[in-house]
Amino acid sequence: MTEIIDEFFEHPFAKHDDLMDGLYYADYFAKPPLSGKVSKTKMDKDTGKKVSGKKYNWFTGARIN
Repeated sequence: MTEIIDEFFEHPFAKHDDLMDGLYYADYFAKPPLSGKVSKTKMDKDTGKKVSGKKYNWFTGARIN
């Protein structure tokens, strides 16, 4: 964290500005999530994650019946 603060203080004459470039591009390409609202009936009570209608194996990607 101190490296990025040092770069901010040395701007625009810093020798290396990689962290500032990375921070700029992270902000530039940031987008809001595409998901919408999820009702409480579609949430898993144990994990709090969204439950989809189809189930897949996390490792192989094969559909589970």
